[in-house]
Amino acid sequence: MTIAARDHIHLSATIGGAPENAPNQTFTVTERQPRDVAYFSVNRGLTGKLIVGGLSSAGTPIVFTDFDLRLKVSRSEYESLRAMHKRLVYFVDNLHPEDGADHTTSVKSVFVDDVQIVDTLKKADLDLFIVRVMLVDNYTVS
Repeated sequence: MTIAARDHIHLSATIGGAPENAPNQTFTVTERQPRDVAYFSVNRGLTGKLIVGGLSSAGTPIVFTDFDLRLKVSRSEYESLRAMHKRLVYFVDNLHPEDGADHTTSVKSVFVDDVQIVDTLKKADLDLFIVRVMLVDNYTVS
């Protein structure tokens, strides 16, 4: 199984069946900006000693990866994205196994924080849109 950059992501509220076992909707990616996020607080004690607290698992800081994506979509795909807005869904980044291979290890839970049209592309009678989609990592320590 080869993990490589693909021209699409998978994003939907449901997981499709075998062989991919991935979210059952795909969208063409034009821009991808992952953003690593960690939550810490830094304070000083009464003696001046540094006190650092944060989310960690077994002493290792937890780093969440949020995504700021630009997708090229049709009108119907845009409506599908709008239906996911402010909901928890399943996501496979464009760095994933080849089509037809099992995607199970690449599936993440994310919150669709924002969906907005940033550009309109006209081709014949078909409207195509560039849509900005903001995804927030829903990783949970088990």
